[in-house]
Amino acid sequence: MIGILGGSFDPVHNGHLQCAKLLLQTYAFTEIRFIPCRKSVLHKINHATAEQRYTMLQLAIKTMPNCTVDNRELMRPTVSYTFDTLLELRAHYSEPMALILGTDAFAHFDQWYRWQELIHSAHLFILIRPDHPVQLNQTLEQYVHNYQVHEPSELYNRSSGLLTMVQSQELLAISSSKIRQQIREKIAPTDLPESVWHYIQQERLYIDCDRGDEP
Repeated sequence: MIGILGGSFDPVHNGHLQCAKLLLQTYAFTEIRFIPCRKSVLHKINHATAEQRYTMLQLAIKTMPNCTVDNRELMRPTVSYTFDTLLELRAHYSEPMALILGTDAFAHFDQWYRWQELIHSAHLFILIRPDHPVQLNQTLEQYVHNYQVHEPSELYNRSSGLLTMVQSQELLAISSSKIRQQIREKIAPTDLPESVWHYIQQERLYIDCDRGDEP
């Protein structure tokens, strides 16, 4: 099963990488595909350029087998719709795929573009972090009820159409916004891959960036 991890990755950090390792080692994913977005639908500001964020991801996964970076959303001139991305991927892959989401992102899932149709292109694999309890509105609670299976292994037998929620103590509570704040305050961050931190210093990223709120 292919895992899809989307986001700004501004910058990519150890929490993202630990998530990928958990999926590969514990839940038998065959590949984790990182897909950085060009422009968020929610109009969040990207502080690094598309090229810089892509380069940081390439550096971060260099020694991680079965992880790839997909730049298809960076090549689009418009905002990044997950619906379009999953349709493109489904046209090329018949094997099971799962969109990986944290509970913080899933709490707003019903605001996504054509959100009710996404599950027909890929499963939803919801990761519950210890510091992010599940808090869903009535619409999403019903959505979970309609599609949820309690054993992740059930996802391997279908290409799409199911949802599972998994809690793990191994997930790290790290945010890109906190890392940017540390850099702005001249504090060397400890939650970055060494190669990414060297690149950030080389490019002088995030030194004067505005305060951000995206993870």
